[in-house]
Formats: sequence, structure tokens, C-alpha cells
Amino acid sequence: MSPFYPLKAKEKGVSIVYTGFVIGTMAVFQILSSALIGRFLKKIGGRNWVIYMGTFLIIIQTSCLGLINYVDDDKLFLLLSFAAQALGGFGAGANSTAIMAIISSFEKHEREQYIGWIEAATGVGLLFGPLLGALLYGIGGYVMPFATFGK
Repeated sequence: MSPFYPLKAKEKGVSIVYTGFVIGTMAVFQILSSALIGRFLKKIGGRNWVIYMGTFLIIIQTSCLGLINYVDDDKLFLLLSFAAQALGGFGAGANSTAIMAIISSFEKHEREQYIGWIEAATGVGLLFGPLLGALLYGIGGYVMPFATFGK
């Protein structure tokens, strides 16, 4: 999202300040959902269900961010951007909390190894995600990265 969303927001007439708030919305909701999910994980259906829900919310986020390309009204574009980022942040927080809960049930030596793998995979995603997104954007425009990963 970061490499090309600001370009699309500017094209739609959205201020760079609001664009920054939109991008930051995901982090805010990830923090909030991590705290909520951590507190109520067992009460809301268990770890696997939370991972399915979180993944579903991230798919909705990705699809919505691609579909806002077709919204002409700048206020609606901004509202849908905030909503998509909030859903994605909630899903990401739910997933990371549930995954850490699963890992905590492993033996100590396995737990440390799996935490290392998760952190390495996160780093690879942070490194190559924007690069791949920018490549797809170059090939097919704004919608291409979201259409590729949102389904």
C-alpha cells in the first residue's frame, strides 16, 4: 500500500496529511485488537477461529483498497480507506496474537525456534512486499497488487 496509495489518494484529491492518517490507522487498530484478542481469546472461540477471522478481515481490507480505485468522491474514498485499514489492522492484530498463543504452547526449544522463523518471515514480507507491490503496480496499475493478493 505504501508505495502507491499516496499517489492514488493525491489523484483523488485527498490531502497528504489524511493519507498519513489512513496509513497509520492500520497500526492503531492492530494495537487495539492485539490487546482485545489477548484478553478474550478463549472466550471468543479459540486460536484457530481467530486466525480464520483475522485472515478474512485482511482479505476484505486488500479487496476494498483495490476497489476504491473506482470511487470518484474524495470523501467516500477517504472513508473507505479508513474502514479498510481498520479492518486490516484488526485482522493483523488478531492473527499475530493468536499465532503467539499457539507458539506459547510448544516446548521451550521449539518455541524459540518458531518465534525466530516467524520474525524472519515478517522481515522478508516487510522487505519484499513493497517491492512486489510496486512491480505489480508498474505492470497493471493501482488495482493489480490488490487484485493479485486480495482474492
